Amino acid sequence: MNKYVLAAVTAASSDADLLSADRVEALTAGHGMVNLAVWGITNVIADEVMRKSDMSLSFSNTRTLPVDDVIAKCIAAAREAGAEAGNAALLSAVLLYLAGTQAHAGVPVGNRKLGALCRMASGGQRCGVAMIPTAKWGNKASGFPAVKAIYDAMVAGELTEVDGRAIPAGVTALFLGHAPLGEEHSILEVAKRSATLGTKAMMDAQAGVGIKPELLFDAIFGAAAALEIVHPDAWTMEPDGTV
Repeated sequence: MNKYVLAAVTAASSDADLLSADRVEALTAGHGMVNLAVWGITNVIADEVMRKSDMSLSFSNTRTLPVDDVIAKCIAAAREAGAEAGNAALLSAVLLYLAGTQAHAGVPVGNRKLGALCRMASGGQRCGVAMIPTAKWGNKASGFPAVKAIYDAMVAGELTEVDGRAIPAGVTALFLGHAPLGEEHSILEVAKRSATLGTKAMMDAQAGVGIKPELLFDAIFGAAAALEIVHPDAWTMEPDGTV
């Protein structure tokens, strides 16, 4: 038996690569990968679902909600698996959303946002779409082209026909944003034009560094950049009273 063990040890020692756990470490903290972090979060969510925990995001006059505890567990699992704070927050928010947790609750102030709750729980820094990298296809980009294209159009007055300089004094965002002029005209224009410009900019940016544009991902980046601007709680009633 000893000679077999000795032979195995000698064989392993003959190649330094066989003594390294580099590829295993790459799946955890070593190289910043998030593979195991995703599994850790999904395990937490699965446990909470089996326990019938309340994972809803509601507008409540309470300091905390049951979902706050679930978020904390998700963040802890991701961090233990090696994800940095920003990735832990992003993954937790996305997976909880896919599990049925609302994106936000409360209109228009005192609201709770799933992404913000996860970010604060993780201790991560606040950032925007411009800082989010695309997948690496040899080269890679970030969401900056989408953001730049939208803001260039914004400064040029190309996102909506409504000129803010023409709005009378005293007509605040409350009356403009929650009225037909805002919610059924200007906000709709801004949303559609921003998403289109952002998506096209991402496609051009990827093509410009020798990457075949990933249309789905480019659309996600374009829409995300638009949603940083558009009023997220916009809604008005239809003539029949429905929302």
